[in-house]
Amino acid sequence: MDVNKYSVKQLFDLNISYRVPPFQRPYSWGLERQWEPLWDDVQKLATQHWEGRAKPHFMGAIVLQPLPSATGEVKKCSIIDGQQRLVTIQLLLRAAEIGFRALSDEHRAERIKGMTGNGEHHAGKDPDNLLKVRQSSPRERAAFRQIMQSETADGWKQTGLHKAFLYFKEEVSKWMQEAPLDWDARAEGLEAALSDHLHFVSVDLDDGEEPYTIFSTLNERGVTLEASDLIKNMLMYQADVGECEEKAEHIWGLFEKDDWWRSKTGENNLKRSQSDRFFDHWLTVKKNGEPRRPERLPHDFNSYIEICKDKGPNMEDLIQDLQHGAGTYLQIQKSKSQDATVNAALERMHALNIGAPMAFMLWLFMQKVPSQEQREGAVRVIESYIVRRKLLGQPANKLPDIFSSLIAKASRNPTHNVERIVVEHLSDQTGSYGWPTDKVLAAKLTQEPMSKQNKVRRSILLGLEACLRSDKVEPLGSTDEYTVEHLMPRKWSEEEWPLTTDNGQQSDEELRHLRDVRERKIEFIGNLTLATRKLNSTTGNKPWSEKKKELANHSSLFLNRDLLQSSPKAWDEAAIDARSQVVADLVLKTWPLPAGI
Repeated sequence: MDVNKYSVKQLFDLNISYRVPPFQRPYSWGLERQWEPLWDDVQKLATQHWEGRAKPHFMGAIVLQPLPSATGEVKKCSIIDGQQRLVTIQLLLRAAEIGFRALSDEHRAERIKGMTGNGEHHAGKDPDNLLKVRQSSPRERAAFRQIMQSETADGWKQTGLHKAFLYFKEEVSKWMQEAPLDWDARAEGLEAALSDHLHFVSVDLDDGEEPYTIFSTLNERGVTLEASDLIKNMLMYQADVGECEEKAEHIWGLFEKDDWWRSKTGENNLKRSQSDRFFDHWLTVKKNGEPRRPERLPHDFNSYIEICKDKGPNMEDLIQDLQHGAGTYLQIQKSKSQDATVNAALERMHALNIGAPMAFMLWLFMQKVPSQEQREGAVRVIESYIVRRKLLGQPANKLPDIFSSLIAKASRNPTHNVERIVVEHLSDQTGSYGWPTDKVLAAKLTQEPMSKQNKVRRSILLGLEACLRSDKVEPLGSTDEYTVEHLMPRKWSEEEWPLTTDNGQQSDEELRHLRDVRERKIEFIGNLTLATRKLNSTTGNKPWSEKKKELANHSSLFLNRDLLQSSPKAWDEAAIDARSQVVADLVLKTWPLPAGI
């Protein structure tokens, strides 16, 4: 192992191909944390250069390991650590090259190009040798090649690589044009900043040193990797992937093809990528509901692999099970099962932002349960439990443990009626985690405002609409256009929505009380319905007589049909109370208590 210091020019002016190994994560640097600070540093270095006071700027450490090369080919190195830095510098160099060409500065442009590409006579039979850096996945490799070799951005997909390049291209162009009379000095400063003043410390490994272990150890510190990045590294190591792209694609291709896997859900410090959540749920299933802390996922996954090496399954079977699980998880999260009722239930749970049952859902859809009816029944029972609790605003922090223990119970009895197991398990919960009764839920819906979370309101109302539509009615179809509509608007006026009492004479104190009551009642479930965005914007704050006509003429929803059939002449607090009771009854019918509770 050697440690050396190199400038960008020293790293890239050689005929060399730096290769991102298969166990590395995709390009993930972003605007605020990496691109903007880097560009700020480059501008400062360029200014300092023409002022004669530039000093080397440390870009961080990289870890490289030599790879075998054919005679006459470029030298090859594997980037064990630091690929994000090296790739970003390449994108910035490409942006600078284009900036120089725009000013007809061909000499500088060619010098910069010499740091992003190799001569064709050194490429050998491998076209990837033409560029200084080669990504691991075919998807990112194609995007990088497009950026480095295309003359136009037409038809580009907006990957992270494209976004980084376009950011640097725009910033270089703006910076060069800020002082047109000094552009030559600015160009010289920019070239020097990029070529000579940005420095890396390079740790050069020997051939025999283990890259997977070094990668994992290095990334226990410094920039945080996601758990799935470390799991990818473990799988590549255990499967002895090396530089074999086919093996890497077989193991990890599913997670590279869809950006959804790297999208994050949750709030603040609890945000996690979908891939991290999947591996957490999958491992919970494999270990029969054994709970774990999220931060221990890589350690626990590695322990599971070690157990599998001794007791089975073998590595190929484990990878196939992972792929089966990932495909199943994708169906669950995107609500694309084979049953429309199940999909609707899953969509509601996603909208309610309740992820606790997802590990059990993965178990349920990966298993060969006795019948499809039992699986569907189990989903409906869980949905009822979740929706009722959400409407009551009950705590959710213990739900992951409840559903993990449900996996353990169901795993011990795989031939039993899974729907019944779910009912019994959830019925065993006590206190604030017990089943919300009809009486408690009806009281909540008729006496208190509904949650102000629009996703929750919309999801519940769509569920009620689905319940009202029989099998003989045409399906609702896409629900994307439907929004929550307040029948009595939040911005009401006394002229169009008069406050009333029995005698029609109110004191100031009575009026204040009536206004307070109204503001509260406006958020009751009885005052809410669904309408398309266009209809919602037209009805808005109109008086009830006009709003009623608009709904009658332009809404085909059963929620509104039933509302209009029984609607009073005036829509006031009494009308809201009456409809709240009707809707509460419909909620109890849509998400019923299981028999025997």
